[in-house]
Amino acid sequence: MKLKEFLKSSSFKCIVVLLLIALVCGTILAVSNDLFYVSDQEMFARSMAKIYTGDASALVQKEAGINKVYSTYDCESVILDVRTDSTEKTWLVRSKGNKCGYSNGSVILWVSLSVEGGQLSGINKVILDDYDSSQSLIGAITQDFLDGYASSKYDNLVKGGGHFTNAKMTKTENIPATEAVASGASFTSKAVNAAVNGAMDLVREMTGGAGA
Repeated sequence: MKLKEFLKSSSFKCIVVLLLIALVCGTILAVSNDLFYVSDQEMFARSMAKIYTGDASALVQKEAGINKVYSTYDCESVILDVRTDSTEKTWLVRSKGNKCGYSNGSVILWVSLSVEGGQLSGINKVILDDYDSSQSLIGAITQDFLDGYASSKYDNLVKGGGHFTNAKMTKTENIPATEAVASGASFTSKAVNAAVNGAMDLVREMTGGAGA
């Protein structure tokens, strides 16, 4: 086939159309990425706005705590980030309940904790930061549920070196009522418990507080 004939052929027209479609799609994708891209700094700022009332830019990162791993009730937690205020009385811990949620999935939380006299003294607030797609019942983990971790009824657990659990976290049937925390999504709340437990253990270890 001669070049002139090829340029007039249906095959050439199809190639041109496909190239134009690819060009348009690539352009749309590039524009969309620019419009919807959220930097790590912006993600951090959004999380801090939900959990910390002070100046987040003044928080001090505790690199020694990052990537520490803890295990409670056969469930692992991994510490992803640690920040404190200048007095080290407020600790903000980004903790991952690792591969122990529904279908071995994971849940990531930010946990705000208080330290008094060099010891963990309380949980101020817990917020959901991220989770993997396997957590199909994540909607059951509401902010009201997460607010429960800061309840005064758990003061003795937090101050005394205890941990949160539920029936999906341990084979032990006799779970103390003071430690039982679970939502309707019991496997997902298992991962949430692990993340909160890891945050507490990190602060206990780094401050030398109860249960360290």
